[in-house]
Amino acid sequence: MLRTRPPMRSTAAETGPWCVTITTAIGRIRAMDRLKPAETGHHSRVGIPNDPEAYLLASERRVIRVRRHWSVVVWDVFEAVALLAVAIMVSLYLLPSGMWLFQNILWYGGLLVVLRLAYKLYEWWDEILVVTDKRFVLSTGVFTTKIAMMPLTKVTDLTYERTANGRMLGYGTLIVESAGQFQAFNRIDHLPQPERIYDAISELVFGDKQAQEERFSMIRAQRLARGKRIVA
Repeated sequence: MLRTRPPMRSTAAETGPWCVTITTAIGRIRAMDRLKPAETGHHSRVGIPNDPEAYLLASERRVIRVRRHWSVVVWDVFEAVALLAVAIMVSLYLLPSGMWLFQNILWYGGLLVVLRLAYKLYEWWDEILVVTDKRFVLSTGVFTTKIAMMPLTKVTDLTYERTANGRMLGYGTLIVESAGQFQAFNRIDHLPQPERIYDAISELVFGDKQAQEERFSMIRAQRLARGKRIVA
């Protein structure tokens, strides 16, 4: 009489500890893949590390997002244009055609000037200040990203200054006095629309917290009714 062998069952002792470890790791990876952005505490922009909004909490509301005024790069643009104009004039009108070595030096120097200008422009564009209902967040850096943060509860006084050029071009300087050593926010210069930024931050720091929460709740309800993202 033929006897059938029962199916073999693999156990941890038979498969060895490596299989158990690999199975556990795969299970953890799948569990992490199923996490939603809201569960991790970040917005859906975590793929953009230089954006300070990627570091905001889900409970924060953005009030201000601003770059420094374009006048901060005016001198760099003027300097680059002047140097390129001088290099072109010397290369075309002053140097003889046979001095190819000096010609190459001038053109390579002009390339360095263009690269430096591109770096300065990208550095200006990449620096972003975000103010939420809980803190200041400032992102800087081109190759190395630096995120500076200061809670609004540390602010003790606010002042803004506007020079003659600032009044003509529309920028100012915000001076933040805080109860701590927050060097990145002591003096924020070349801010566009400084009056509006000063009023908004003053309302956040010294205003009625309950009225702000009621206003935000109303805005949130309106945006949820329209199916839009909640941004103050």
